[in-house]
Amino acid sequence: MRKIFLLLAVISFLGISSCKKDSNDGVACNALWALEVLDEYSVLSDAAEEYSDEPTAANCVAYKEACQDYVDAMEPYLECEDLEEEVQEAIDEMQDDIDELDCTE
Repeated sequence: MRKIFLLLAVISFLGISSCKKDSNDGVACNALWALEVLDEYSVLSDAAEEYSDEPTAANCVAYKEACQDYVDAMEPYLECEDLEEEVQEAIDEMQDDIDELDCTE
């Protein structure tokens, strides 16, 4: 669970630290991208906390869905040249965590 929170912190830092103001096909390729995925991040954070506090199958599924929604929200930023590598790395790590979750227990 700490790995997830660390990953989220890194993703947030990357979004805030990027300063390029160009946009690609309507995607804000600057620090504003972090604000664009803030709703998904908030839901993910809440789901992670809920699952951490009470690791039930229902909370696991909710957490897994929140992770996937966050990944989906980040995918448009793969078109941003300055962010592509960092976003892809974050997506890959989050996808690995999603794949490792077993919500049947």
